Amino acid sequence: MLRSQIAQTLKPWTDAGNITFDFGPNVGQGQFREWTDSDTTYAADVRIAFRSGSEGGYWSLVGRDSTNTALVKPNQQSMNFEGFLDSLPSDWQSTVLHEFGHALGFEHEHQSPVSPCEQEFRWDDEAGYTQKRDMYGQFIPDSQGKKPGIYTVLEGPPNNWSKEQIDFNLRQLPNSTDWILSSFDKQSIMKYRFDPWMFLQGEHSGCYSAQNLILSPEDISAAQKIYPRDSPAMTAAAQDQSRALQQLVKLNKLPTNLRTQYKAFLNEVSKAPNQ
Repeated sequence: MLRSQIAQTLKPWTDAGNITFDFGPNVGQGQFREWTDSDTTYAADVRIAFRSGSEGGYWSLVGRDSTNTALVKPNQQSMNFEGFLDSLPSDWQSTVLHEFGHALGFEHEHQSPVSPCEQEFRWDDEAGYTQKRDMYGQFIPDSQGKKPGIYTVLEGPPNNWSKEQIDFNLRQLPNSTDWILSSFDKQSIMKYRFDPWMFLQGEHSGCYSAQNLILSPEDISAAQKIYPRDSPAMTAAAQDQSRALQQLVKLNKLPTNLRTQYKAFLNEVSKAPNQ
């Protein structure tokens, strides 16, 4: 039932772009593709687990990173939904949409090179803050109204992230020709939602928004652009991919394993320009 619910939740992505997800030979009858810890080849591009501990949390590798041998082995998950086997949180559908957005190649919106979030997050504790936790062990403002910073909050439960993990998931990405950028979209399903006190300007922050539970109009537009339905647009997208890959394989310092993988991707694009 859980597998079926996850598959059905992805309809907004498949409606938006030329995207399909092959979950198995007969999803309606409960027949799903599976992968195991003993796999030596990738059983699927997206490999979902529901683990806790060091592999726990809600996360996904981005795009083709899920089959990049330098990053993940065939017997490792590429996406995780901790706790879903026990009970589904109230916002589980938006979590699934967010993580599959990563699988489709989308980065965090709050990390966009054009995002204001880097400057507006409350990174460090407010001066004089005394650590206080709620019933779940999460850090919250103290009795004097002093606020904890993002590092304090996310280093505690339920994330229990290191500073490096926090920076990886929140710090602004450098501007690059690698990105296909739009204007900053604070309604994007790909943006983290934080309480107002986690922003220096509270609700007046340009990065603050209410919880994003569905794809925004800009998310839909981006999916349509990256995964177009009409033939001319598909050809143009494939040509863009081909040009980018040709530049990558020519880089002198590119590791051998990445060069091999990019050449394989280039071969795929060349054989199927309309895919």
